[in-house]
Parts: sequence; C-alpha cells; structure tokens
Amino acid sequence: MDETPSRPGRLRRPARTGTGADVALGLLLLLLVAGALVARLFDSGMEGWARSYDGPAGQEAIRRLHRRDGDFIGCEMAAVLVLAAVAAWARRPWTAALLLLATAGLVAALVAQAHLSA
Repeated sequence: MDETPSRPGRLRRPARTGTGADVALGLLLLLLVAGALVARLFDSGMEGWARSYDGPAGQEAIRRLHRRDGDFIGCEMAAVLVLAAVAAWARRPWTAALLLLATAGLVAALVAQAHLSA
C-alpha cells in the first residue's frame, strides 16, 4: 500500500541512456541534417547553373531558386529544433547539443543564402 498509483494520461520521461549511444544518435542526426542540406543545395546549384545561360528569364528563375532554398533551410531548422527539444525531453543531452550545433550551422547557411539573394 506504499505505492502511489500513476496518473493516467501523463507522459513519463524515459530513463537516461548511455553516453556512447547518445553521442552516436546525435552524430547520426547531425550527418542526416548536413546531408539533406548539401543534397538540396547541390541540386539547386546545378539547376541555377543550367538557368544561368537563359538570359533575363534565367536570372528570375535563379532568384526563385534562392528563395526556395531559404524556405527549405528555415523549415529544416524548425524540424531540427523540434528534434532537439524531443532529445532534451528524452534525457539525451549530447544529442540535443549536437542538434543545437546543427541549428547554428543552419543559421549560418540561412544568413549566407540571404546574402546571395540580395
């Protein structure tokens, strides 16, 4: 009779995990974020290079590509921040820290993209 019943509908936090598994998950997610960004920017770069020979219409298409890339980086940054919050809730401090590092890199990419678009 010493046990208190758990409240229904309440989320329980997971137990802490080992540091090695935490760091491995963080590095995996960091590599996935970087890979998605590099793949997207490579695709846009190739399309922009092809459009650079189209004259004024190509320049407008390049500007649209830059805006689309900025939108993609912003959405990816929001998703990474949500993943960092989930990692912090799940008591994975290294994963959360590496995802925040990925967010800092995405902020730098967004700033660089804004300078390209201007």
